[in-house]
Amino acid sequence: MAIDGPLASGFGLIGRYRSAERLLGRGDIQGRIGKPGQSSSPNGRKLNEQANLTARLMKATKSCCIEEATHSVRIDPSAIVEAFPTTFLGVLIDRPEEAPNPRSNKSDRYYAHLTKDRHLDRFLESLLPGRTLTKALSTITNHDDRAAMVCALTALCVAMGDYTAVGDSRYGWIILPPRRRYADWAWRAICRNERRETEEEAPGELRTQAPADFSGVGSLKNFSRSKLQRLREGHLMRTMIATERRPRARTRQQSDELISFACNDYLGLSHHPAVVAASREATEKYGTGAGASRLITGNNPLYAGLETALAEIKNTEDAVVFGSGYLANIGVVPTLAARQDLILMDELCHACLHAGATLARCRTIRYRHLDLAELSGLLRELRPTHRHCLVLTDGVFSMDGDRAPVDDLLGICQKHDAWLMTDDAHGLGVIENGCGSGFVGGRAVPIPLQMGTLSKAVGAYGGYLCTNADVAELIRNRARSLQYATGLPPGTLAAATAALDLIATDRDLVRKPLERARRFAHRLGLAAPESPIVPIVLGDARRTMQVAEALRRRGYLVGAIRPPTVPDGTARLRLTFSAVHAEEDVDRLATAVEEVLPGR
Repeated sequence: MAIDGPLASGFGLIGRYRSAERLLGRGDIQGRIGKPGQSSSPNGRKLNEQANLTARLMKATKSCCIEEATHSVRIDPSAIVEAFPTTFLGVLIDRPEEAPNPRSNKSDRYYAHLTKDRHLDRFLESLLPGRTLTKALSTITNHDDRAAMVCALTALCVAMGDYTAVGDSRYGWIILPPRRRYADWAWRAICRNERRETEEEAPGELRTQAPADFSGVGSLKNFSRSKLQRLREGHLMRTMIATERRPRARTRQQSDELISFACNDYLGLSHHPAVVAASREATEKYGTGAGASRLITGNNPLYAGLETALAEIKNTEDAVVFGSGYLANIGVVPTLAARQDLILMDELCHACLHAGATLARCRTIRYRHLDLAELSGLLRELRPTHRHCLVLTDGVFSMDGDRAPVDDLLGICQKHDAWLMTDDAHGLGVIENGCGSGFVGGRAVPIPLQMGTLSKAVGAYGGYLCTNADVAELIRNRARSLQYATGLPPGTLAAATAALDLIATDRDLVRKPLERARRFAHRLGLAAPESPIVPIVLGDARRTMQVAEALRRRGYLVGAIRPPTVPDGTARLRLTFSAVHAEEDVDRLATAVEEVLPGR
């Protein structure tokens, strides 16, 4: 492989301190833009020399020397395609609708079309006044020369981070104008680690690197190892431990017998005899799986009873059951909001609400936690300029245990014609007589969109949206995470239905989790909790892990929550209380916490 001239040096600098060999990978690559015979190897050159050569390259480009350049630059398109990381291509490749299929073997017509593409024209006008490059390309009759020029300029502009390259890897890429700024973001994300290492190891000098591993395995391993090392250094490494859950909140982990205060099975229904029996009976009757999505053959007859039970307990017209709570949120939010719309959400919403908002691809603003004044101000300012507005909040916040003031939130939303959506994953079955956060003082608040899960207090699995009949029908038709996901197993549907029946009828059962949480908080002098979730914020992730381990040695399993699940500096113990916890269990846990956190 030969890399000569300012083009090679320019790639070395513009490519965020990557050598040209590393950037372009392999292939017969030659660059001769400038004085004949003048060359520069990318290995070991000083950055000031690189900058000088890069400046000359850009000067040659902007002074309309492109026709000469097109006849002297020879680049194999496949070399550039293979050299860019796979994640980079995954962000960038997006064929314009008006471009014909390049695999039709009409390459000349294809490139003639590209030179007339309106996006390419805009780019050329911004880069070269008078469309010099357009004229130069139009004079090239050889397909390989034309592909070479397109690929050369594409690689240059992408490396600069100013333009987005899209198109087909077989024939080359088109270059779009800066209105689509994916390139800069993607390149920064990929090269951040390598740039830091280069600056530390060889400041002012390019590091010599081995040829890239085009199988992708080597770079994937290095990427993963680097990420894992940083997690370990920050005491943020997670490990999955085989856990045997038993009745009465007993748990076995690594031969240790523990009492669990880390589980979200708030009512212990996952081991309730009636729930287990319902699951067993449905499995024997219908089998273990759904076999397909709900829109094909996966809509088991048990769905109807489950959705009716959810709508009744939430006081809504209809309900739609999803495969999980996460799937519900990433399906519902982008179904109801699009680019022209606005999403306002509490900054401490669950991660799946943030994911749903991202998929909606509309303007999203996170207001301060429970700050209704800020929310009102944002609605006054921004609501008139957007088609629709969706306001998202947890009903019970999973890491803090506090409740959203849904009554006040609904009033604000109605005033500004915004749609309120609550995530009641940690409210259903444990507050307001089991009805969840959509009730205040025994009165149902008419929240238009009430989402939740079947995996917490219900003790089964799945997610749901309770709403009016029209919205439910829209969700069934348009929510991709419902349409393209296999239905829930029949045993799970039957278990959830049986559990909801217990929640609706056993008032003594549903009041116990909050009673246990308040008993614990009172023993430690903490504020009375609003839900069965009690956080003890310690701040430092390492200390949090140490305290959790100390409690484990005393026979108690508690959640040690660290960033990014919670904000930096707010690592905490998260304790959850269940109806199956005996009062003696709660009192002994409080004593153990006092021992490991004296004075807190």
